[in-house]
Amino acid sequence: FYKSQNLKEWRYTSSFQTENIGIIECPDLFRMRADDGTYKWVLGASANGKGAGKPNTYAYWTGSFNGNEFMADEAEPQWLDYGFDWYAGVTFEDGETNDPYGKRYALAWMNNWDYANRTPTWKDGFNGTDSIVREIQLKRKDGDQYSLASQPIGQLDELTESTDEFERIEVNGSKTLQIKGNTYQLEADISWADLKNAGFRLRESADRKRHIDVGISAEGGYSFVNRGFTGQP
Repeated sequence: FYKSQNLKEWRYTSSFQTENIGIIECPDLFRMRADDGTYKWVLGASANGKGAGKPNTYAYWTGSFNGNEFMADEAEPQWLDYGFDWYAGVTFEDGETNDPYGKRYALAWMNNWDYANRTPTWKDGFNGTDSIVREIQLKRKDGDQYSLASQPIGQLDELTESTDEFERIEVNGSKTLQIKGNTYQLEADISWADLKNAGFRLRESADRKRHIDVGISAEGGYSFVNRGFTGQP
């Protein structure tokens, strides 16, 4: 961390070091108010933790900042996404309200340095894109831990051109819905009495060999996205 009164002369004040998350870039520092009213500083950075079996996305620490030094609540970072392709994330305030601490917005590079020059669109002269904008809030979890929660901004609903609705569908094994589209938003309420996991197969090819699987695991208590069957994960 450095300080300057004129943006020309800089004075070193302190440092913050990380371990086992690879090279980091695009540092980010901001203050937020959690859902319980507590104010926290958040230090974020995009990191490549793949070599240590960790994600390659936006790592962050909650803590305090006195203007000279950042003090993290925990040494180990949390991750906004536990996967890949949400890298070089930047956040910014909500400029339409007088409350800059309740929520922020964020977007990032949908790519990964491991295959940045080998993306499926490279032959067309187009390589990579930014993610959709997310709304970020700070939530208190079990105990005294605070974590960032994100979701797509609500304004995306204004882009909807048509909708299809199903009142109730009972599935024993799997069922194909006769709905096709290149870009869509899917919302579903799923209930079951005895099931290990449930989900959807999206963008399925005609021969049913290529698809993206998204779902939830009842046993593990987590959600998942599996791109392994796309032919270009």
